[in-house]
Amino acid sequence: MKTKMKRLFGILVGLVMMLGLIPGMSLAAYAEGQQHTHNGITCEEWTDALAQAQNGNGKTAANSLPSVAGAYYLTKNVELDDLWSVPADTTYLCLNGHTITRNNDSYVIQIASGRTLNLANCAFCHALELNTTFVMDDRRILTG
Repeated sequence: MKTKMKRLFGILVGLVMMLGLIPGMSLAAYAEGQQHTHNGITCEEWTDALAQAQNGNGKTAANSLPSVAGAYYLTKNVELDDLWSVPADTTYLCLNGHTITRNNDSYVIQIASGRTLNLANCAFCHALELNTTFVMDDRRILTG
């Protein structure tokens, strides 16, 4: 009888310990591949690996923006050396409370004809669609 009780107690302790790990595993998985959604569109994290894959060696999430249309969100401030041309088609970019600046204090974003930038900022719950009919010179966004 004692052996059965010890065995049952051991199984119970093992189950409790396994259940205690489940929230930790969920949070770790969430931290590695966070995603968030704007108007039903799931944004992908703009990472150093993604920046290098799209823009080449030396490019990071802190010094470049996407060159392929898609839905992305920032995890850090971005300081560009050159003007960012929005990729063909539609690009969704969530600032996620971060900023995009340019080293020489000139225009930051160029939106060529036929291209659209949907810009959002989770920190303030605002969304804005920018295309060639929208000009914000005072904010250093160049269109046309």
